Amino acid sequence: MISLTQSLLLAIWASFCILDLKSFKIALFSRPLLCGFGAGIIMGDIPLGLQVGGTLELASMGLWNFGGATIPDYTCATIIGIAIGASTGASFESAIAVAVPVALLFTYFDVLAMTFNTMYVHKADKMCDEGDVAGLNRMHNWGFLTWIVTRGVPVFLACYFGSGFITSLLNSLPQWVFSGISAAGKLMPCLGIALLLRSLPAKKYFPYIICGYVLAAYFNLSFIPIALIGVAVIWITEMNKKETATSTNHSDSEDF
Repeated sequence: MISLTQSLLLAIWASFCILDLKSFKIALFSRPLLCGFGAGIIMGDIPLGLQVGGTLELASMGLWNFGGATIPDYTCATIIGIAIGASTGASFESAIAVAVPVALLFTYFDVLAMTFNTMYVHKADKMCDEGDVAGLNRMHNWGFLTWIVTRGVPVFLACYFGSGFITSLLNSLPQWVFSGISAAGKLMPCLGIALLLRSLPAKKYFPYIICGYVLAAYFNLSFIPIALIGVAVIWITEMNKKETATSTNHSDSEDF
């Protein structure tokens, strides 16, 4: 069984790791390999921590929540998998078997935190208009607290009472809670893409946006081939610009 002290330390470590991911950007402690190393130290089983962390590091490579999209939380999954595996003496395979569903389960907490933090964003916008710098700083701190609560508390409960406690708790919630979180999760990527387009010169490069949409919607291409096509198009465009500039300079020098 995991002690109260270990559960608290794991909850603090999970909170620190999520803040490193969402806010501070200190040293990528949110990556499964590093957070697994920390969890292994707390649980007194560093080899298991590195094994689980390294495996989930490979599983999470290339995943990122661009535009507000929600991805599995391999950070907290690594911590919980190591904690339960080390405390029960289970094998490496058993720790992974616990971690994978936990990573998917924690997507609900990610959407919940992003949805809740929009309240602070609107308040921060109002304080910016009013010139309230102190209030703006408070909104940042409250936003940090949201990430801490939505990661630290579930990790503590899962470690101290077992992952089954979290599952039972979620099963006891009414369906409308999950429906609301699911709806918010579907809106987040749309909102994120809209914000990205707002900050980019979308009108100038609108033909490229149309090409990307056609490739995704009508040819069912995934992100990687579309990105490679985009790189090739940009490469060709830049080469043509350089050739045009070289030809123009050469022509001007001959006229001179």
